[in-house]
Amino acid sequence: MSAGDADRSDRMARRVDALVARFREIGETQMRDLPLYNDRLEVEAVGFQAWGEDWIGVLITPWFMNVVVLPGEKIAADMNAMGKPATVRLPAGETKFMWGGDEATGMFKALSLHSPMDIFVVQGQARAEAKQRLAKLLTPPAQDAATEAPETPARPMSRRELLRGRAG
Repeated sequence: MSAGDADRSDRMARRVDALVARFREIGETQMRDLPLYNDRLEVEAVGFQAWGEDWIGVLITPWFMNVVVLPGEKIAADMNAMGKPATVRLPAGETKFMWGGDEATGMFKALSLHSPMDIFVVQGQARAEAKQRLAKLLTPPAQDAATEAPETPARPMSRRELLRGRAG
């Protein structure tokens, strides 16, 4: 790993750690007493990786699970952009995210996967779901059989072969 890659990796770790810390704080101060809070779960970042100049991964909280596109550099919070759509081109296709963030985290794009989180009994279930959903978004769709190149016969069919059904 080059010094530049190591520096970028360290910046990512700091940005993701700050995101997790902020959502832990939100959980403790604003969400814990709400009925949608699943106290069997904790805030966790799953699968964050480089995505162009940004990073993409899943943020699990006791009240939601979101795919997050976190800019490589912190962008100041823009209250006018919060909640507005942002299209992200992923290998699985264009996907509508929403702008989110605050002064502590800066701006990021989020795609809701689950909310509330009551279907998860243990953290491992949520983590497995997060990994699966992220992998699906980062994998190009399989080529449809209809779009695959048709097989071409070695020679054109005669009219007789066409009417009788080719036995070749």
